[in-house]
Amino acid sequence: MITFEEALRGSKAYPEIVKGLQLLSVEHFGYDGKVHTGQLVVPIIAAIEIREIFETLFLFSVPIEKIIPISKYNWDDNASMADNNTSAFNFRTIDDGTNRLSPHSCVDYVAIDINPFTNPCVIGNNNFPTNAKYKPEAKGAIYEEGVILSVFEDKGWTWGGRFESISDYQHFEKRLSSFK
Repeated sequence: MITFEEALRGSKAYPEIVKGLQLLSVEHFGYDGKVHTGQLVVPIIAAIEIREIFETLFLFSVPIEKIIPISKYNWDDNASMADNNTSAFNFRTIDDGTNRLSPHSCVDYVAIDINPFTNPCVIGNNNFPTNAKYKPEAKGAIYEEGVILSVFEDKGWTWGGRFESISDYQHFEKRLSSFK
């Protein structure tokens, strides 16, 4: 387990964003079938709902390989995804050639990526992380009618697997303004 300061060490996030974040510990079943405690950096305003989501996933014994703040990967989203690490906050731009901030930056949205190697982002013929293949029947996969999708959608989150231009199977997002 790490501290909040360690979880944010090296982040380029604006101070006003950092003030609105917290480190949340959640229990989950690993791919090894054992109970583990993971940590997510999330907006304070969304923390209760995110805790409820992970408690429900735990009750349904949903396998999540690991949940480690992305600072442990030196803020490298590709390294985190390749390690099948579930994460939330990562202050970064979208990899689309623009300077638009990612929903993971917690400016207008909160976003969570679940088992990203199992649930890659597919853009055309390219998968991110590289070498990952989406198989809805795989352990920890997110798919239509599945528990993971149902739990997030019941709370009003949008699934990236239904985006129009890409299939971001790992990704869930919700507007920060929708939290009270």
